[in-house]
Amino acid sequence: MEKILKWLEPAYKIVTALGIVGIFILNLWLHSKFVSKDDFEKHQARTTAVEIAIIKMEAKAQTDFRQDETLKDHETRIRSVEHRHN
Repeated sequence: MEKILKWLEPAYKIVTALGIVGIFILNLWLHSKFVSKDDFEKHQARTTAVEIAIIKMEAKAQTDFRQDETLKDHETRIRSVEHRHN
């Protein structure tokens, strides 16, 4: 039994030290993967501006689509009138 305890104590110390180093490395890795609050707030205004620009572009694309459909309809009607008079 003493022999087992003799080996458990150093093993316990080694595992504890490795655990502390592992947690430190995990903490460094997490900090490299996630943005800080200051960085987030710094880029939030730019992100908001980009979102607004995308919304405006989408609205313009919808308007362009409706206008294209109206032009196609007018063109079809003009062609129909031209064929009737020829």
